[in-house]
Amino acid sequence: MRRLLVFLLLVLLPATASAATETVLLLDNSGSMIFEVGIVGTNKTIPPADPDRLSVLATLLLERIQDPGDRLHILNFQQAAPHFAVLPNDVDAIRALQSNQPTHMRVPLTEAQRILASSQAERRLFILMTDGAPTDEPRLELAEARTILGLDQSVVPYDLVVIGLASAKEIEEQQDQFLKPLAADHGRFVRVSQPGELIDRFTGAYAEQLGSKPETGTLRPGASYTVDVGKYVREVIVMTAATERVGPYGVTLERDGKDRALQPGNSGDNGCSHNYLASDKKSNKRICEPPFHNWTVWKEENNPKKTSRWRLTLDRGAKSDIAFGFILRYELGAELVGPPSKIRAGEEFELRARLVFENKTFDEQEFFGKDGFEAVAWLGEQQVPMSRQPDNTFVARVRATDLGPNRLRAVFRNTWMELPAETSVLVEGYLPLTLDVAPVDFGGWPGAGTSVQECRQLTWTGTNSTRVPLELVVDGLPPGAGVSIGGGDARVGDAGELPVGASEVELCVRSERCCDAFEGQDVRLTLRGLDPHYHPDGAPVPVVVAVRATSFYACWKLVIWAVLGVILLGIVLYGLLGPKDFPADQRIRVAGSERKLARASALNLRDQPGGRRGFYRNATVGLDAGGGMLGPRSTAWLRLTAKGAEDISVECASALETKDRRTRRWEPINTEAGPEPLRRRVDYRVGDLYFRVE
Repeated sequence: MRRLLVFLLLVLLPATASAATETVLLLDNSGSMIFEVGIVGTNKTIPPADPDRLSVLATLLLERIQDPGDRLHILNFQQAAPHFAVLPNDVDAIRALQSNQPTHMRVPLTEAQRILASSQAERRLFILMTDGAPTDEPRLELAEARTILGLDQSVVPYDLVVIGLASAKEIEEQQDQFLKPLAADHGRFVRVSQPGELIDRFTGAYAEQLGSKPETGTLRPGASYTVDVGKYVREVIVMTAATERVGPYGVTLERDGKDRALQPGNSGDNGCSHNYLASDKKSNKRICEPPFHNWTVWKEENNPKKTSRWRLTLDRGAKSDIAFGFILRYELGAELVGPPSKIRAGEEFELRARLVFENKTFDEQEFFGKDGFEAVAWLGEQQVPMSRQPDNTFVARVRATDLGPNRLRAVFRNTWMELPAETSVLVEGYLPLTLDVAPVDFGGWPGAGTSVQECRQLTWTGTNSTRVPLELVVDGLPPGAGVSIGGGDARVGDAGELPVGASEVELCVRSERCCDAFEGQDVRLTLRGLDPHYHPDGAPVPVVVAVRATSFYACWKLVIWAVLGVILLGIVLYGLLGPKDFPADQRIRVAGSERKLARASALNLRDQPGGRRGFYRNATVGLDAGGGMLGPRSTAWLRLTAKGAEDISVECASALETKDRRTRRWEPINTEAGPEPLRRRVDYRVGDLYFRVE
């Protein structure tokens, strides 16, 4: 519903005070708007699309608030020749509209296009308000409908709004096949399924078109709502409507606390007086039975030089809530201050504009600081923000680029207002341009394993060289070379736009990693005017640079040192982490005889000399022939070395023997192949030295 009212109000409020609008409304008066419709081949029916006559209510509002000079044509469907009807623009005729015709669209669309094509109005709008697809014979296809309305042309001289009234999914599917694509490209399609929030939507749309501020809400019986109106508001518009079909209601509007209520300017309902047959089971028999949707409107003048307070009150005896909307209509205008009538191409000029109240510059500081206020300048399609000056005018620097007449505008806007001021400016010719570019000497250097960059200032002189926008183009670069212009990297084919008014810019030449040799003539740059008109006369930039090819070592130095570093790190880590330790609980008993071995003290291997691992050394404990601990010496009589987990290997200077538990005899162990792994809790003997690892 909000979208419906927005589009209707596009018609009601012209872009400027003097602009007239010519509107053609094709209003559906087919039976499906108020009757149930059977679905072919089934026992199902679709409910009426517009049971509360929302389309009639919208048309009443459209007719009642037309501005002087506007022209409204209301067309209806009609089965008999000429296959369309013209509905008079008055309340009684609109309320008396009957919905009893087929949806034959071909001729009404043709008539609507004829009216709009012949119109001289500044703004033209076509609104199609219907609930479904056409029923013409032969069938009106989408392509033919678009052709009738001229919608396939590159320029359509009017705005198109298609409003689909739908109460069921089946009708929505039909609309998606015809109405929605009809409005594609050059129009808007909206779907309306419920009346809801009519005043809220209407107030927002109406205020938007007026460039005024809306306030909306809902009142319960006996409740009031107060609006504080600031200065610069010349008119207050208040609209109310019952949210239910309850008939008339009592509502009062007071200003500045005065007891006397203001008289409503307009009021009414959307009722009708048709006598639909009670025997017709598909009729919406309640549609013309009171009560109806009632509404009330005030349009009151306000003193724009002072503040005021307005209070809206709904009587306690009202039978339903009402929706209300206030519109605070500002007496503001916008104007350009001394705009130029003609300028030269490439020139920058100052555009100054202001908001005006009673022919004076508007200077309300609070107004500028809220509701997202901003000012924007436009020259053709070019948009430039405007800044507020101490005298409360707004200024922007704009540069002319397109020859011929250009639309010059300043637009003041916030969340609820948009005020434009505009004129036409003629952009003439091209300024003569000559460019003299000084050579840029970057010196020389050898290529390296990383990129190397040298920067210098590129300078130029010449006729209008500081007035015409310039660009620096990269025409060619050798492999392994790069450039940056004003701090930004550029590739072959790139064009860097230079600041207007400047006579120099930072230019950098870069040799990439492991590059080949290149010299200045391989770096091709051109300084030229930004506009294509100046491109043929661009000036080449003399570049002096000599980069030598990168040697193998210079190119791969970082990689080589990185690999060596990784290898060294691996060696160190292995030396620290690779050696093995004895388990923390691993012990050894040592004695000079087998009898004493059982009574000998158990010594923790980690606590003995050499019992902990070292750098590239496993934990190793050495013993002399008498059982004394020596550490990991090569002269030790017996050496025990950790091998990881609980494994221990043994090296000895004499034969190693172990006692066979079954025979109780000492048996020799062959150690010629290398260190022998020891088993825990097994007795061993080397000469007269006995030991056991636990």
